[in-house]
Amino acid sequence: MKVKRFRLFTVTAALMLALGGGFTLSTSAEAQASSVQTQAFATVGFDAVKKATGDGTRPGAKALIVDVRSAEKYQAGTIPSSRNVLFTDKPDLAALGNWDKAKEVIVFDDSAEGQSANMANYLKAQGYTDVKIYAAGLKDWRAKSYLEVGTQVVQAVFTKNAALLMDARPYPRFLGGTIPGALAIPDTDVEKLANRFPIDKNAPIITFCSGFDCDKSHAIAEYLWSNGYHNVQVYAAGYPAWKAAGLQTTEGVKPAPPAPAAASAPAKFVNGIKLGVDEGSVDGQWFKEQLQANKLPADVLLIDVRKEGVYNNGHINEAINKPVAGLSSADIPADKIAVFVCMTGSTAIEAYMKIQKEGKADMSRVYYFDASVKCDEKGGCDIKPNDPL
Repeated sequence: MKVKRFRLFTVTAALMLALGGGFTLSTSAEAQASSVQTQAFATVGFDAVKKATGDGTRPGAKALIVDVRSAEKYQAGTIPSSRNVLFTDKPDLAALGNWDKAKEVIVFDDSAEGQSANMANYLKAQGYTDVKIYAAGLKDWRAKSYLEVGTQVVQAVFTKNAALLMDARPYPRFLGGTIPGALAIPDTDVEKLANRFPIDKNAPIITFCSGFDCDKSHAIAEYLWSNGYHNVQVYAAGYPAWKAAGLQTTEGVKPAPPAPAAASAPAKFVNGIKLGVDEGSVDGQWFKEQLQANKLPADVLLIDVRKEGVYNNGHINEAINKPVAGLSSADIPADKIAVFVCMTGSTAIEAYMKIQKEGKADMSRVYYFDASVKCDEKGGCDIKPNDPL
């Protein structure tokens, strides 16, 4: 692929043109702009950006993609996995997290190079060494792939019944609660369920799953796009964000939790594992505590069922990697207790169901950990058990 280069106008001039004059940079921003205004940046095209999105999730992205447009435009439609940082005289880079400044960063806007170039300049001044610009921007992307949209868009669509919502999570998760009217299309069954897709390939479709770390909705969107459905979008924040916003779900009113068991009634353990409420699950809080205290039974084997690239970005130190796509009962040693883990719980459930369906394993020795698990590259993990289904 040919890489083009161009030289930037001064940041001050670009801002004056973009905002119609009357805008004054702060003294510090002027100094930074002056020091980097002659910096040249490589431009990339759609193919490079598509590759950089990886599996569409934030953890699965191969580059940090930065949308410099307004928050309203970002919510209305953006490139999957991108982060929103509006260019101002002092951009707030908190949304970029702890991205390694030596790794690739791709900046874009609608298509004009003004704001993208300004942000690229600013990022370079902040120490990001591999900054590129998607000069064709969102207008080019929109014509060639699906968009990621925010909660406000999905809420408006839901209110007007203006699109088909597809829940890509495992079926037990769907039954536990979903957006009313959503169609259950687990990503593992997408081909089998293709007869449920609209006949009209121009029909608007929005897929969702368990949040920014879940690739299932992206997998469905990719399948739909490749089969001619070009009015498809992904609600990447997913069902957790919908619930957190207090919006309507199918869960209804849940019964009050049972009274604490009498002191004489022991918790249910099988093979040293405290069982959770849902079939095949471990007790989330107990498992978290044992894991953090390094007190899991010696014969427990943690199997991280995510894709290899995402696993390598951060995982529980004790966990081995067996992506669910290739997982089989043969991967579970007869002398071990297997516990599947992922980032949201959904893929762990999928792995459990897959092994259960095979019918070859002793399921009293196979479980899943239903939790949100976010780990850094050093194995430090933030673990939050999910509520039972």
